[in-house]
Amino acid sequence: SGEDGYTIASSNGELTTWTSEDPDTGSPPTAVTRDLTSSGTALYAAQEATGVQKRNGSWANYGLGTTISAKSVAWLKNRLVTIAVKSGLYGIYEGTNTTPILEFPAGQAIDAVYGGKAFEMGPYVYVPVQNTDSSGTSIVYHVGLNSAATALEAKGSTVFPAGDALFSGFAF
Repeated sequence: SGEDGYTIASSNGELTTWTSEDPDTGSPPTAVTRDLTSSGTALYAAQEATGVQKRNGSWANYGLGTTISAKSVAWLKNRLVTIAVKSGLYGIYEGTNTTPILEFPAGQAIDAVYGGKAFEMGPYVYVPVQNTDSSGTSIVYHVGLNSAATALEAKGSTVFPAGDALFSGFAF
C-alpha cells in the first residue's frame, strides 16, 4: 500500500484471482506498508504511519496505536516482534506492549534499504542494527525469553568490526 511500500493482494485459494487489500483501509492508502509476517492464523503489516495492522478476517489496528512508525515485523518465539520508531528512537517491541523491550541509542537504526529483519536462531531473536555515524559498524542485539518464558527481554549485543555489516539473517 502507498508509495514505495508493498502491494498486498489475496487470492481465491486457487491463485487465479487476486484482490488488492489495504491494511490502512484508506482510499488512497495513507500509510506505507514496510513489512509483512504471519503467525499461521493472522497476517500482520508494519505500517509507516499507523503502527501494526492485523488481518484475521479483516484488517484492524493491532494495539500498538499510531504513535509508532513500524518498520519491520516478525513472528518469533510464538509472538509478534516489531521494530519501530517512537519519539525519534528505534526500539524492539513485543506484542501490543507499547514499552520497548530494548530502545536503541541515538544514532542506531535498521538499514533503510535492507530493512533490518529480526530472525530467530536457537534461544534468541537477533536484531541487526546499523550505526548511522561514520564508523561503518553494525550491531546485533540478542533478545530471548525471560526465565519464566512469559516475555522477551534483552540478553546482550555483538558489535561487528568496521566494514562488516549484517542486515538480515535466517536460521534453519
